[in-house]
Amino acid sequence: MAFGSLKKGYVFVLFEKGDSSPSISASLTSLFLFFFRGNSGGLQAFPVSVIDEDETLMSKTLIRQMEEVELFSEVHKISRDDISEELEKGSVGVLRIPKDFFIRLIVFRRAR
Repeated sequence: MAFGSLKKGYVFVLFEKGDSSPSISASLTSLFLFFFRGNSGGLQAFPVSVIDEDETLMSKTLIRQMEEVELFSEVHKISRDDISEELEKGSVGVLRIPKDFFIRLIVFRRAR
């Protein structure tokens, strides 16, 4: 799995490149913990957006798990056309789950 830009104002893209991390939401949380700390050293909750092109039970479960992470003040499900608007509204990043992502992840794991 590789990640695109993580800084505010950029789009953050999730796509697989041969790595099959067992816990995608843990990986996301770790990255956000590293990059988004408040001035006092404490963490501040922030809004994120998700583009779900996979539209599977697994992708919907991932989004529900993200909604339960206290670090994300809000999780918005959006389309590609809404990226600029969401970033302008204050969303810190956009996670894109590509079509067939989880199927490919399962196939890759079985091939190992």
